[in-house]
Amino acid sequence: MKFKEKSRYNDVVVLGGIGLLSIVLLAGLANTWISGQASAGSTIVFLATAVILGFLWYSLSSLRMKVSVTPKHIKYQLKPLQSEAHKIKWENVASCRLVESYDNGLLSICQNIHFSRLKWYSLAGHNGLEVTTHAGDRYFIGCNNTDELSELLESMPLADRR
Repeated sequence: MKFKEKSRYNDVVVLGGIGLLSIVLLAGLANTWISGQASAGSTIVFLATAVILGFLWYSLSSLRMKVSVTPKHIKYQLKPLQSEAHKIKWENVASCRLVESYDNGLLSICQNIHFSRLKWYSLAGHNGLEVTTHAGDRYFIGCNNTDELSELLESMPLADRR
């Protein structure tokens, strides 16, 4: 009885948009150079913006999420933001419920912004486990395969998980 999932950030609209902006930006830089209107200031602005967009694209595309749920614990890691995997033992869990929502593209990015004490670890929008510990810590741990996770949770003897 074990649930394991590895996922990565793969929103093609966002990554494609950043890539397209980078191409347009570099084409604009080439155009200013070819037309002879390039100045040192405009070249620096073009290149700095291209570097920032490249860094943003790399940062998003390198995000990886690992989730493991066993009868002993919930284990999660969001690389490269977390260097180590974190565990929540079931004995420390006060409540746990499975959250499922539909994928609504760009709006799912906005769903990852929360102004509460909920610790959010997800690349799957608003699908995953909402966990509250006895110490009062609240977590949201995202996963894509909620059907398999639901089967595992139903087979586990945690009375207040829903």
